[in-house]
Amino acid sequence: MSMPRVTRSITVAFVALACACGGAQPEPAVSDTAAPDPGEKAEQASAPDMAEPAAPSGPTEPYAKLLDIKPGKDDPADRRAQVEFFNPTNQTCDFNGYTLRWGDSSKEMPLENVRIPASNSRQRFLVVHPSDGDIGSLSVESATIELKVQCGP
Repeated sequence: MSMPRVTRSITVAFVALACACGGAQPEPAVSDTAAPDPGEKAEQASAPDMAEPAAPSGPTEPYAKLLDIKPGKDDPADRRAQVEFFNPTNQTCDFNGYTLRWGDSSKEMPLENVRIPASNSRQRFLVVHPSDGDIGSLSVESATIELKVQCGP
């Protein structure tokens, strides 16, 4: 009967496939370097096993950032300041207003119903007119933003 030969061929195929998939395990690398200094082991052993907790890597209080200054939509003499408000806290915060300052100029903007959940941000545009100050000197680099914000329940 030809049945045993087929079985034997399939068995050989499975064994060959299993060997090919597993492959030979690589030999451990042999190092030419000297053994570590016993003093190094003592220093390593005296180091604490647990790392100290890292300090927060970013701001922990709400803040605003001036992203861009764009030309006015209705009047080319105006500027549109693109502002993003950030709430990195773990509480919802109410942003009640802000003041954009640049050079000797400033513009105050009250905000109503601007509530930003924890770990979120929102963007707004502030139209700055020539009558608000020297818009020629208004830039992302020269401006600062002061916030009126309240966080908590």
